[in-house]
Amino acid sequence: TFSEDELDLAVTIARQLGFSLGHTRAQDAQRAAEARLRPSEERMRQSANQVALVMNAAPVPIAYVDKNLRYRLVNKAYAKRFDLTPDECIGRHTTEVAGGDAMEAFKPYIDAALAGQSVEFEVEAQYAQGPRVMHGHYEPEFNAAGEVAGFVAVVSDITERKRDEDALRASEQRFQLMADSAPVLVWMSGPDKACTWFNKPWLDFVGATMESQIGNGWAASIHPEDLESCRRVYEEAFDARRTFSSEYRVRRHYGEYRWLLDQGTPLFGAAGEFTGYIGSCIDITERRLTEERLRESEQRFRLIAESAPVMLWKGDH
Repeated sequence: TFSEDELDLAVTIARQLGFSLGHTRAQDAQRAAEARLRPSEERMRQSANQVALVMNAAPVPIAYVDKNLRYRLVNKAYAKRFDLTPDECIGRHTTEVAGGDAMEAFKPYIDAALAGQSVEFEVEAQYAQGPRVMHGHYEPEFNAAGEVAGFVAVVSDITERKRDEDALRASEQRFQLMADSAPVLVWMSGPDKACTWFNKPWLDFVGATMESQIGNGWAASIHPEDLESCRRVYEEAFDARRTFSSEYRVRRHYGEYRWLLDQGTPLFGAAGEFTGYIGSCIDITERRLTEERLRESEQRFRLIAESAPVMLWKGDH
């Protein structure tokens, strides 16, 4: 059961939350008009009661604060933040409930709301339990004279989310630093087979920008004779979600083609979902040249051996 004041304020909340509460107050004193008005008022009260119930069921902290910064309506989630009940918050000044230090952080946004502005913000506030990062949305309420009577406050504690975001950024920065310092060329792709990132050594190697390489832009640096086999190996491994190894030639920024050994590994998220690939490439040009010279040497020896008029053999002493 809600008091008359609480239901009146719930009508205000309903208006801010987008509820359509038709309310027509007839000035005609005729009995027939009053009879038509009463059912409309009853429907409005029922809607207000539903709004109040929804507010208390909502997991998001919601409150209505008047222009004197006193709570007029508070839902359970809001009161619970301060180990209070909604009734224990009603009528009290915001500094009594949230604390003066915390409200000092909110002051610029409160001033904006009382000036008639809708504001959304993130701020670090000092509470009795310690600093918390808060996301807030203040929506002013205007009276019949067009003056600000108060505002609806929807405030959420996003401290843990911000910590997770900060930790993720730090992890990404460490990965970026490590990848850019590594003596290998590193690339990443998304689940759609398109490349999403290359490390600095790759970009320096081909003399290109990140923007020119992401997607399928990297293919412009692959030797035309190797491009088809390079794509085939990658796509077959991609479709099978398995590791792969491939050798192909890539054009360096000064025009020379170098042989790379590319090894790719599929990536999976915490829930086991496939998220793409990460691969690393090393320059194996010298190894390929050595292997080629060895093959040529063996061929020359075989040719000499087959052409010689005497028997040649190789053995251990």
